[in-house]
Amino acid sequence: MALTPLTRVQQAMVLALVEVRRLDAVPADVARATSFLRQAQERLDQLPLLTSVTVRYGVAYDACHDTGEALLAAYGFRTTNGPGQHEALGRYLRAVFDKPPAEKAARQLDRSAG
Repeated sequence: MALTPLTRVQQAMVLALVEVRRLDAVPADVARATSFLRQAQERLDQLPLLTSVTVRYGVAYDACHDTGEALLAAYGFRTTNGPGQHEALGRYLRAVFDKPPAEKAARQLDRSAG
């Protein structure tokens, strides 16, 4: 798995989340990241089989969440235990997806998580 280094701004935003205890710094875990990416792909592969818009949205949201968890693991972070884990993941994604078009998707997930 090849990772793009975070910019200084991205690093600062992520470290700010660590400082306020929204994220924990942990050893990077490529195996965990790969597992989350496989799970996300599995969910996305099922979307064409679903007819309910509400169910499709839920499955797509879960795939986005899995992708965020993969990024956290790959870069050496995890959400802290307790309430607000979805919000912390949304904030992380907003920090690392800071350019169009990805930043728009991160904002949407952040709104859904909050």
